[in-house]
Amino acid sequence: MAERLTSLTSRIDALKRQLFDALQNPADYASMLGGRVVESGQAAKALQSQAFADPRQPFKVTDENALRQLTDMMMAGPLGFAPAGTMNVEGLANRGREFIRSSADDLAAQLNKLGFKADVTHSGSAAGPSSYVKVFDPETGRYFGNPVRFSGHSKGAFNLGEVRDVSDPALDIPRILEDALAMRAQGPAAAMQKQKLVDELIASGVKPRKAYKQANEMTAKGLLEPTDTKSSFKVVQPGDQVSGLTVRKEVPNMGSISATLDDYEVLSGIREVPRVAFDKEYLDSLSFEKLDKRTKDLANQINASKEINPLIVGVDSKGAYIIEGGHRFDALMAQNTKSIPAMVVIDKSDPPSENVLRELFGD
Repeated sequence: MAERLTSLTSRIDALKRQLFDALQNPADYASMLGGRVVESGQAAKALQSQAFADPRQPFKVTDENALRQLTDMMMAGPLGFAPAGTMNVEGLANRGREFIRSSADDLAAQLNKLGFKADVTHSGSAAGPSSYVKVFDPETGRYFGNPVRFSGHSKGAFNLGEVRDVSDPALDIPRILEDALAMRAQGPAAAMQKQKLVDELIASGVKPRKAYKQANEMTAKGLLEPTDTKSSFKVVQPGDQVSGLTVRKEVPNMGSISATLDDYEVLSGIREVPRVAFDKEYLDSLSFEKLDKRTKDLANQINASKEINPLIVGVDSKGAYIIEGGHRFDALMAQNTKSIPAMVVIDKSDPPSENVLRELFGD
């Protein structure tokens, strides 16, 4: 189980590996860009074989000189850029309309390969040509607030804040790709989460108007959470705050783990576990008014002290559940608490499927 858990990389790391594929497989990458470097494909393959010669470790650089040559070829060939750091705004202007347009098209091609939707608009004025790239991520519903602009002339100080200007494509395009991946790693935007909830409600028989009303109420209460929860399962330390509560050091009743499970694995550290990891139907059944006196008193004590002992959460093939701390859990969740500190235990006798692991920990 440990091997399976450690093999899970974050979404952004996986996508960075896709970017690296552009360097590791330059011939394929050239084809994606329209086959403009077919004539240099054999040379690129030879350099690739030198730079990454160990088949057991395909990302290990075995020849740094070959890697440098391959990088220069990629920048000067398939991408059509000058070596990094040698281009400036004046250089863009000197290269003319075709270079500006091809630079914007190349950025869009790389973004589209990663699953983004990049729309390119070519325009111009008396001052010279310009190209704009709008970036949208269908996977999360997120987008760049300002379009990326390729141009050899300044837009002017007043309008500069409306765009993201590219001055050196060789330096700026990799940064733009990194920013796009970082944006995706934040998970689905609230609007996409709300629409998904609406669709699910309608599919279950709720009338559209009521479905939208319920979704709007959940949004207003802050109950919609990013579905990429790996960052929410981050390790927290005693003294840190989770949902406004200071995490105490002691984890009560550790013996509950062995009393409940025969074959298990305890993840290292205390984790921040989000509300969305637990059964939605049960959470919807909770309200402060319905709590018994003991749990209401506990809720009041927690609210007064602003401190919480970590709970113990189990994860099996069905998802996350409480092993120890049920009253604390109900006291917190009845007040719409967004996340809790907990020791996380994997049930190896009923192990989570890969789908459950992805849902809880991200891709």
